[in-house]
Amino acid sequence: MTLRLPNFLSGHKWKRTDDEPRVSTVSSSASSASMTSSRRLSQLQLLSGHPIRLDSFRRQHPDLQAEASYTKCPRRDTRDSDDDLMPLDLWEDTTPHPSVQCYAVLHEFVATELAYFDALEAMKRVFDKVFHVAFDHPALTTLYATTMSLHALHGEFVASLPTLADRVHDHVLEAHSRAIMQALRRRLPFFKLYSHYCSAYKEVTTLLQVRPVTRVAPECQAFVVQLCHASRSLQVDMQSEMIKPVQRLCRYPLLIREWLAFAPPSLAGALQDLLLDVKNVAALVNERVRAEQNNLKLFELRARLVGPQCPELCLPTRHLLGDVHLHVVSTMSLAPWGFWVARPRTLIVLSDMLLVAKPMRKQRAKVRKQFAWSQLALDEIDVQKHPSWDANTSFLLRAQRFDGQWYTMLLKCATAKGKREVLTLLRSAMAQHVKQTPLATPAYASVSAV
Repeated sequence: MTLRLPNFLSGHKWKRTDDEPRVSTVSSSASSASMTSSRRLSQLQLLSGHPIRLDSFRRQHPDLQAEASYTKCPRRDTRDSDDDLMPLDLWEDTTPHPSVQCYAVLHEFVATELAYFDALEAMKRVFDKVFHVAFDHPALTTLYATTMSLHALHGEFVASLPTLADRVHDHVLEAHSRAIMQALRRRLPFFKLYSHYCSAYKEVTTLLQVRPVTRVAPECQAFVVQLCHASRSLQVDMQSEMIKPVQRLCRYPLLIREWLAFAPPSLAGALQDLLLDVKNVAALVNERVRAEQNNLKLFELRARLVGPQCPELCLPTRHLLGDVHLHVVSTMSLAPWGFWVARPRTLIVLSDMLLVAKPMRKQRAKVRKQFAWSQLALDEIDVQKHPSWDANTSFLLRAQRFDGQWYTMLLKCATAKGKREVLTLLRSAMAQHVKQTPLATPAYASVSAV
C-alpha cells in the first residue's frame, strides 16, 4: 500500500535519521515567522567581524605548507535518498493541526540540541589533544576551560531531554513540553558561561588577524599549528565548530518563539516566561562581551591619546561606551571669500564625559576638548534657516562654557544611518546623567570648530 504525503507537508523537508539529524521548519508560515524573529532579535548577535579563519592561516604558515591541499572529510550526502527518511505524521488533513506543528518544533529543538552537543564533543576531543602542551595566554586557556564547561553543561541537558516519538500523541505533547522547559530553565543561569567563551573567541580571532601570519604571537602560532594538526587527524572542521556556541545561544529565543506560536493555551504562559528569561540571559551575555571589548579598547586608547587636555582614562568608575569617526564643519575665511571646511574628528564617548580628538600620525589622536555630559545638548538642523546644510547626515552638538554661554558645533556623519547611530549613542549616554532642557540662548549663536 502506497502512503500519500498529505498536502500540508508538501514542499517541506522531512526528519532525517542519520548521525546528524536535521529538521526544517514545519511550514512556510513558520519559516517566515522564524526569519521575522531573526530580524527582531538581531540585537542578540554577540560578535562582529569575521570568524577564526584556519584555512587562511594554514595556507600561509610555513609549518603547515604540507597541509595546503587539505580538504575537509566528505560527509555522506543523503539528500537524494529516501531510505533514511521518515515522516512526522501522515494525516490526510488539508490544513496542519497545531499539535503537529508544535511537535515538529519539539523535534527540531531536541535534534539541534543533540547536533550541538556532538559539535561540543568534537571540540573537546580536539582540544584534549591540543592542550596536552601548556599554553599561558589567557584567551587560549579561557577558550579551553569554557569549552569543557559548556560540554559538561549541555551533556547534562541532553541527558535530561525526553525521547520523542516519531508521531504526534496529544496525551504526551504537554508532558514532553514541560519536561523540556524544566530542563532548560534549571540550566539557564549557567548559560552566562557563554560570555567568557565569546570574549575568548573574539580575542583569539583578533590575534590571528595579523598579517603576515608569521608576525602573530609565537604562542598563538603554536596553538593554531597544533589545532590544525589535531583537527586533521580527527577529521573535525574546527573552523566551523568553534563558532557554533555563539550561534546556539542566539538560536534559543528563535526556537522558543516558534514553539510558543504553535503551543496549546495551557503552555502559553510558561513559554512566554521562558522566552523572556532566555532573551534576558542572551542580552546579559551580549552586554558582558561588549563591555569587555570596550575595556580592551579603552587600554588601547590610553596609549594612543596625547595632549595636555587628555584625562586619565583607566578609572574604576569610567567605562568606554564607544568611539565615532566624523567631521566637524566650520567656516574659513580667505578674503574676499568664505567657505565651509570639514575637519576629521573622533568622538570618544565615556560613561562620564565626552572627548573630541584630532587624528594624528602613527595612529595617535590629540584631545582637543572634553565635556561633562551636563554641559552638552543635541539638536537637529533647522532647514528653513539653513537650507544649504544637509540635515540627513548632520546635527548640532551644543556645549556650555564656564561663563554659561553656549556655542555650537556642526557635526557631519558619512551616512544617514551613521547619524542615527551616533545620536542614539550620545542620547543614551546623556540620559544617564541629565535630562535635556530647552536652551534659553538663541540657536546658532556661534558655530565653532574644535
